Amino acid sequence: MTAGDIAALALRTAGTFTVMVVLWSLWSSDSIRDWVTLISVVDFKPENIALLLLVFLMTTLVFGLVIWINSLADHKTETNAKQPTALGSTAMTAGAIVLLFFIGNPMIYSQIGGKAQELISDLTVNRLSDREAALLQRGYYEDLIGVNRFNSQLWEIYSKRPSEWVAIRDTAVVRSTNDNLILELVPSTTIDFNGTKLSTNRWGMRDRDYEKTPAPNTYRIALTGPSFVMGYGVNDEEDFEWLLEDRLNEERAGSPYTSYEILNFAVPGYSAIQNLIVMEQKALDFQPNAVFFMAHQREEEAVVKYFADRLSVRADLPYADLMEIALRAGAKPGATKAETERLLQPVGTEILSWTYRRIVEVSRAHGILPVWIFMPTLEHPLRQDEIAHLNRLAEEAGFIILDLSGAYDNQDLDSLVVAYWDKHPNAKGHRLIAEDLYLKLQEKEDEIPLFQDSAVR
Repeated sequence: MTAGDIAALALRTAGTFTVMVVLWSLWSSDSIRDWVTLISVVDFKPENIALLLLVFLMTTLVFGLVIWINSLADHKTETNAKQPTALGSTAMTAGAIVLLFFIGNPMIYSQIGGKAQELISDLTVNRLSDREAALLQRGYYEDLIGVNRFNSQLWEIYSKRPSEWVAIRDTAVVRSTNDNLILELVPSTTIDFNGTKLSTNRWGMRDRDYEKTPAPNTYRIALTGPSFVMGYGVNDEEDFEWLLEDRLNEERAGSPYTSYEILNFAVPGYSAIQNLIVMEQKALDFQPNAVFFMAHQREEEAVVKYFADRLSVRADLPYADLMEIALRAGAKPGATKAETERLLQPVGTEILSWTYRRIVEVSRAHGILPVWIFMPTLEHPLRQDEIAHLNRLAEEAGFIILDLSGAYDNQDLDSLVVAYWDKHPNAKGHRLIAEDLYLKLQEKEDEIPLFQDSAVR
C-alpha cells in the first residue's frame, strides 16, 4: 500500500465519521427546521474552529499511523511472516491501554489546564450532554421529550423511570393561569407526588401558611425560583427554605428580630421573567424585607425559551423594553417558537440582564433588599465561566451576590438526587443547600441585615 493509498483511506475514514455525525444530528432533531436551528447556533469562534481542526488532524494522523503500521506488516518477507506476531499486536494494544489510562486519569489531565482539560474531563465523566440535560429539565414539567427516539443517555434515564411516575403538571396541584405566568400552584391542596407529600397553603405557595401582613419585628423574605427551589421531589418540611427558616428562628429569634419568615413563591418551570411577574403581582403584597432570587446554570436559556413562547402566541407582555430587544433581533409576534428562539438566542444575555435590572429596580423602589443566589442544579455540569458570567450580570444589575456553587463539593452526586431519572436534589441535597446558604448569609451580614438591628419593623 502506497502513502497515497494510506492518505486516501484515512480521509475516507474521516469523511465517513463526518457523515455519521451529520446523520446523528438529523436523527436527534425533531424536524429539519430544528436541525437548521441547531446548526445555526453553533459558536464559530476562531479558537473553536482551530480546536476542531486540531482534533480532526490528530484523528486522521492516528488512523494513518495504524494503517501504515499494518501495511508494513503485510509487506514483510515470508520468513518474517512465519514468525509469531502476537507479541507486536499485544504490545500495541497494551500501549493504547496505557495511553488511555494516563489520559483518563484525573491526576494526569488535571495538570494540563485550559480547553484540553475540559475536553478530556467531559469525555471521561458519564453525564448528560448539555442538550440532553436541557431536555430532561424541560421534561420535569412539560411533555416535550420524544423518548421513543434513541437519545443516548437520555433514553436510558427515561427507560428506567417507573410508569407510575407522574409529571407535576399532570397533578391536581398545578393549574393553567391563561396569562403570562402560564401555570401556578393551586392553593390549599395536598397530594401524594411520586411518593412524597406535597402541600400548598391558601396563597398557592408550597410552604407554611402566613398572614399577608407580617407581624411586627418580623424579617420576611420572598423566595423565587423554579422546581428545585419549590422542593420538587421531597416531602413538606424537607426543602432548604423550610430548613433555613427553622434554623433562623431557633438560633436567631429575638436577636434582633422576633421571627423570620421565608415565603416560597417558586413554581416549576419558571424563568427569571416569570419570577419578575410573580414579584410584581404577588410578592409585593406580602411586604417582604428582602427578595431571594434563586438562579441556576440555564438562566439565559430559560428566559429565551419563555420569551419565544410568549411571542409565538402573541401574548401581551407588559414590558416595552423587552419587546424592543425582540424587534431589534428580528423576532416578531406570531412566528414559530423554534424560529423565535433562534433569533433571540444571540440576545439572551441582554434579555436576562434587563430582567435582572428590572427586579432590582422594583425591589429598591419598595424598600426591598434584592439578593441573587446561585444554586447549582444536579443535571447540568458546573462551568466556572458560566457562573462568573451570571454573577457579573447580577452584580451589574445591583443584586447582593451569594454563590452556593460549592454546596455539593466532595459529595457523591448520585446520592443527592431524587432518583436516577429525576435529577432534582433529594432531602440530603436540600440539607446541604440550607447549610451553605446559612453560612453565606453570615458572611454577608454587613449587607444582609438578618442578624442586625437595622431596619427592624
